[in-house]
Amino acid sequence: MSLHQLVYISRATQPFSNEELTDLLVNAKNNNSSQDITGNLIYNGGMFLQVLEGDKKSVQALYDKIALDSRHTKVRNIYFEPAEYRLFSRWSMNMVNLECDKPKNIQTIKDIIDAIDEDKLVDGMSPPVKLLKEFSTIR
Repeated sequence: MSLHQLVYISRATQPFSNEELTDLLVNAKNNNSSQDITGNLIYNGGMFLQVLEGDKKSVQALYDKIALDSRHTKVRNIYFEPAEYRLFSRWSMNMVNLECDKPKNIQTIKDIIDAIDEDKLVDGMSPPVKLLKEFSTIR
C-alpha cells in the first residue's frame, strides 16, 4: 500500500444544519471503512476542509467522487503527498464543526482555513503542511 494524504477545501452551496452534517459523517464513515480510508472533515461557516488518508488510488478515486458532489463548489485539491503514518488512524472519518465545537487550537485552524482561501503562507509554511503539523501535535 502506498499511504498518501490528500487535503482539499470547498464551499458549501448552502449552509449545512447539524443534522445534515451528521448524515454526511455517517455516510462517510460507512463508505471510507470499506476502502481503508481515514480522515477528518472540518466545517467552518460554509467552508469544508478535509484530510483523506489511505492508498493513493483509493484516495484519488474518493476525491474524484467528492469533487462531483453538488452540495459544494470550488473544490480545490491543495495537498496530495505520501505519508509515513496516518494522523487519523482511529477514524474512518471524524468531523469538527467549528460553529459548535471549540477545540483548543480553533483559532489556528481558522487561520489556516483563511490562509488556504487567500493563498497565503502560515508561519512560513504552506497551509496544508501547517494543518497536518497542527493535527500531528494532538495525535
